[in-house]
Amino acid sequence: WSCTTSGSSMNEMWRVLAEQGISNDIKWSLIDRWHSHPAFIDALAGRVVEGLKQFEEGDRHKVVFLFSAHSLPMRRVNAGDPYPQEVGATVGRVMEKLKS
Repeated sequence: WSCTTSGSSMNEMWRVLAEQGISNDIKWSLIDRWHSHPAFIDALAGRVVEGLKQFEEGDRHKVVFLFSAHSLPMRRVNAGDPYPQEVGATVGRVMEKLKS
C-alpha cells in the first residue's frame, strides 16, 4: 500500500462518488493492507513454484528470484510511506514459504 498509488486512487474514488452523490449508496469494504496476508503469500509462492516447473528439477536450485516493485519518490519514503517495508515483508514471507 502506498499513498502514491493506492492512496491517490482511493482519494479519487471518494471524490467521484461524492461528486455523483452516491457515496452512501454503495456497500463495499476496503482491504488496504494485504502485504502479509497468508492467502496473498500463498498465491505468490504458488506462482513461483509454478514458474520453477519450467526448469529441470536438477537445475531449479540455480534459479535466481527477482522481486520487483514500483518506485517511490524519496520525499514519500522519507515521509513514512509504508510501501518499502511492506514489499520487503512480502518478499521475506514468500521466501520463508518457499523454504517450507
